Amino acid sequence: MDVKTYKSDLIMESKFTIIVGTLGTHTYQRTYHLPRAFLSKHSTVFDTLPSYQTTLSLPTTCPHMFQNFLDYAYSSIYSLNKAVPSYAPIRQHTLAWLLGEALGAPTFQAAALRALHAIFEPYARSGNCNAACSPIRAADVEFACQHSKMGSVLRVLFFDAAASHWTRFEASNVGSPYNMNIDEAEGEYRWPDVCNAHADFRAIIAISLMYGEGRRGACLRDAEMYVQGKTRVFGDVVRDDKWTEVEGRNRMLPVLRQPPRPALERLVASTSWEREEMLDDEEEEEEEEGEEGRSTWWE
Repeated sequence: MDVKTYKSDLIMESKFTIIVGTLGTHTYQRTYHLPRAFLSKHSTVFDTLPSYQTTLSLPTTCPHMFQNFLDYAYSSIYSLNKAVPSYAPIRQHTLAWLLGEALGAPTFQAAALRALHAIFEPYARSGNCNAACSPIRAADVEFACQHSKMGSVLRVLFFDAAASHWTRFEASNVGSPYNMNIDEAEGEYRWPDVCNAHADFRAIIAISLMYGEGRRGACLRDAEMYVQGKTRVFGDVVRDDKWTEVEGRNRMLPVLRQPPRPALERLVASTSWEREEMLDDEEEEEEEEGEEGRSTWWE
């Protein structure tokens, strides 16, 4: 379908009015008049609206992001408009996924998820990435957590990617003064704050400690696994049903006993997981001696 045909179809069909954005919150508000059939084809939300409804307001949606959705719906080509103030790829692709969820547009969501994965994967596969060179900031994970539910594929992708980018030392010492890469202030959010606020993120970071240096990339799976919602596997381990509910199972403890055990024990304890004693008295004494004078985020 060429542009002329597309525009003529819009003129011939009955229109549906969509008001996007809120004046005062966004730089501008935009009103669209689009055919119901076109919208219903690409969004389950529009498809399920009653026939008598002819107007819908999307006050929390950025007008430029809704335009990105329309461009994708028309062309099937996912390409976000970069001519927006302070364009940041990770944030914009996250917003695209969230809009796709709000509109019930799974293909648009999948395209946004692939774009995020394409940003994250090179760092995970490099074999020598660390928190300092990772493109994922604490604010990115916090934003994804604030706007999505526990267990959502968006959160899982961010958590897995962050774990794959960090070294095991960084993952086990968030908040430690010896771990400067991960604790630099990044505006309003810092990694220790994000870890403390989101137990499902802490759980993933804890499990990731089973992977040593050179194998951290295994924490991030192929893009299609996330697109298809096949997030039951983290690296080589099947995720526990309770991971996202913060109540771990004892059957995961053998995995959690992987070194470095002292730091991992405290990290697991901070998620309120039920657990048995992981260290004997002698090991506990070694832990106290080794960590004397150190400050960690979970203390």
